[in-house]
Amino acid sequence: MKIEIWSDFACPFCYIGETAMMKALEAMGLAESTVVEFKSFQLDVNAKRVPGKDLNEMLAEKYNISYEQAKTSNANIIKMAAEVGLHYDFDHIKPNHTGMAHEMHKFAEANGKGMEAAQLLFKAYLEDGVDIGEMISLLQIAEQIDLPPEALKEALDEKRYLEAVVTDQAIAHQQRIQSVPYFVIDRQYAISGAQSIDYFKMALRQILNETQGRESELPITGQ
Repeated sequence: MKIEIWSDFACPFCYIGETAMMKALEAMGLAESTVVEFKSFQLDVNAKRVPGKDLNEMLAEKYNISYEQAKTSNANIIKMAAEVGLHYDFDHIKPNHTGMAHEMHKFAEANGKGMEAAQLLFKAYLEDGVDIGEMISLLQIAEQIDLPPEALKEALDEKRYLEAVVTDQAIAHQQRIQSVPYFVIDRQYAISGAQSIDYFKMALRQILNETQGRESELPITGQ
C-alpha cells in the first residue's frame, strides 16, 4: 500500500492527521508494508515572519476576532493534538514562509530521509517553537538525521528542489485538493482532514476489503 499525504509543516491539523494515520497503520500491522510519501502543499505562499506578534494575535487579526477567542480556538487544537500524543506549544510558534522547509524535505527524501525529515519539521514548528523558515534551523534539523548540512545549504541556495515543490502543488490543484491534510491511497482512494485513529482504521479496513473484492463498510472519497 502507498499513501501520499499532501500537507504543510505549519498546519496543526496535518501533524495530527498524519500521526493518527500512522498509529492506525501500526495498530493494523501495516506500518512496515506501507510506503508513506509526503507531498508539498503551502497554505499561505505569502506568509512571512512577523517579529513581536504571537500566533494568537495573528489569527485574531486575520479572522477579525478577539485575542481570547483566537487563544480558545487554539486551545481546542492543542487538546485535539494531545489525544494522539502530540504536545503543541502555540505560545512559542514562529509563523513564517514554509517554502524552504518543503525544499529541505525534498532534499531529505532524495537522500532516503523523507519520513524522518517530515516528522522533525512538524515537531520543530508545532512543539519546539523553531522558525522553520530560517536556513539555520533547517541545517540543524538536517544534522539530527545525519544529512550533510553543507550539501543541504548548497541545494537550498541553488533552489534545486523548488521545482519538485511547485510540481506537488500543481498536482494538488489539478486534483482539486483545497485543504490539508489530504491522503491519497494507492492513487484510488482519498481521505480528507485530521480524522481520528479509529476512523483511519475503518477506512483502511474498507480499502483492504475492496482491493480483495469484498463488500466495503465505509464510504471513501474516490480519486
